Amino acid sequence: MNPLLFAMPGFNRAVAEVPGLEHRGCEIGRSAAGELHAVMEGDAYDRDCVLVGSIAPPDEQLLSFALAADTLDRDGARSVTAVLPYLAFARQDSDGRRRSAAAGWTGWLLEASGVDRVIAVDVHDPAIAGQ
Repeated sequence: MNPLLFAMPGFNRAVAEVPGLEHRGCEIGRSAAGELHAVMEGDAYDRDCVLVGSIAPPDEQLLSFALAADTLDRDGARSVTAVLPYLAFARQDSDGRRRSAAAGWTGWLLEASGVDRVIAVDVHDPAIAGQ
């Protein structure tokens, strides 16, 4: 059985041509009180799932992505793979004292949300840029 590919809002066209995966959507909405919620198209139970989206900028996207991943996990997905074209915080992380280690925290948050693996592209790598 092919994996299910869930596209976060704004990513449907970007993944429309990916072969070998069953495509599904994800809707992010707000309750009357303003809280975010995720609604996934299709049943994820006992399926390998791929969630494509962005966690950047984090203050706008990270919570939505984590809620979507958690929804797949709670619906019984066999696995959840996050595909992120850019890994927020990766360039600013530091071992320095009194500085946050936001990339590590982001990994912990994604893991706590049910993500089993992350595929990211380092667009700042000279090899990607052809340099």
